[in-house]
Amino acid sequence: MFRSQGEGVSWSPDGKQIVYDTKGAKPNEYYEMHIADTNGLHDTCISVLNPDIPHRHTGSPDWHPSGKYIMFVAEQAQHPGGSTGAIPGLGTYTDIWVMTRDYKHAYKLTNIPGDNDYGIIGPRFSHDGKHVVWVERKKAPDVVNMKQFFGYWVIKTADFVGDSGIPKLENEKTFEPGGDAFYETYGFTADDKRIIFCSDMNVSAWWSSGIFTIDAANGNDVKQLTTNDYNEHAVCSPDGKCIVWMSNTMATEAGTDWWMMRTDGSYKQRLTYFNEPGNPEYTGHKKWTGLTSFSPDCKRFIGGVQYSLLKQEGSIYMVDFLPSGNGNGLEGEYYDDENFTLNKKIRIDPAVNYRWGPPWHDTIVTAKTYSVRWTGYIEPLYSETYTLYTHADKNISVWINDTLVISSTASKNKFDEESVKINLQAGKKYKLKVEYHNKIENKATVTLYWDSPHQYKQAIPASQLYTDK
Repeated sequence: MFRSQGEGVSWSPDGKQIVYDTKGAKPNEYYEMHIADTNGLHDTCISVLNPDIPHRHTGSPDWHPSGKYIMFVAEQAQHPGGSTGAIPGLGTYTDIWVMTRDYKHAYKLTNIPGDNDYGIIGPRFSHDGKHVVWVERKKAPDVVNMKQFFGYWVIKTADFVGDSGIPKLENEKTFEPGGDAFYETYGFTADDKRIIFCSDMNVSAWWSSGIFTIDAANGNDVKQLTTNDYNEHAVCSPDGKCIVWMSNTMATEAGTDWWMMRTDGSYKQRLTYFNEPGNPEYTGHKKWTGLTSFSPDCKRFIGGVQYSLLKQEGSIYMVDFLPSGNGNGLEGEYYDDENFTLNKKIRIDPAVNYRWGPPWHDTIVTAKTYSVRWTGYIEPLYSETYTLYTHADKNISVWINDTLVISSTASKNKFDEESVKINLQAGKKYKLKVEYHNKIENKATVTLYWDSPHQYKQAIPASQLYTDK
């Protein structure tokens, strides 16, 4: 854990510091911005150092790639009503500001109406520092109307001009790829050609929000990267290889965890297990993961994890990417019956980690009954005793080197976890086969986990699974 209190984060371009926001002291408890070294030392509140900034809520910081500026949102000095709606991430009565790295100068970049219908969330610089993207609200939330639960927003982009006098935004553009909807932007892809955002467009309610990208130049060419459950807070790695985002997919508790996928939406993999009882990361209650920021070398990221949505309070975690193999997943054979015989379809799956049946959709699982056989090889990172776990609500069997090691039958809608201990050698590939079958009307879950003295419990990732030896 980097900080026991704090949320919105941004890693400095030189990799030496973290800027973040956190709730301030009573009585007002306004959010403030802090800077600290990556080891947590020399923590300084910077939002109080400049007299030009309205000293109310400030947050959602983002570093300019040159290191010269920190961009953030700040609550207007005067407006009707209270300040709760201006908490960073909610956006009411807030404008975009930038502060110089020495904190001596601060500049207001937008001037939205002081009206409850309007607000701003999450401005982010492009990787070349020439552009800014954010979302701006045009209609206040309506908790009775599920489609308008978070209000109606638009995506905004503009050129950032910062090297010739007073910083400013020019050539502003507005995009609404799905019409009236909730939109929340998270920045650009690594090449700055596309904008990453979440939205509830094309679905009936906010809890089905998905991750999308659009062309940054014109707002066209919508690509949807997720299709099930609730998804938010998606950030592209600086090397352009992956996106880390937040999802409630597979969470036993009703919280969210961080997941990772390729930038085209393939090879989705769960990274954290804050909401899995029995996992070392679980602390006895649900948590909600937030927006992340990568280190410049892409070896780790940092992000806020809320433990109270009501109080908008959380902690900041730093997550390292552990050593991994070069696997590509397993071959999945999908059949339209429960006996592995009818109408076989084949695809490569990144892991045995799925939910099927209403409300989860998969284009390859459509028959009333189905069975799946995954085959390939598994490669451990350490030479030691591993425990393999299956978490499933129906029949599942696992073979290692053609030896049946797990076979279980769970009663309908009852999740059973079976396990077996097995000695494995690092770098050696073991033949793996997993079989599972169910009915489409059932809500189905099937996951293959592992852990060991040096390996935390996780769904076995694609990096350690191979279609060929």
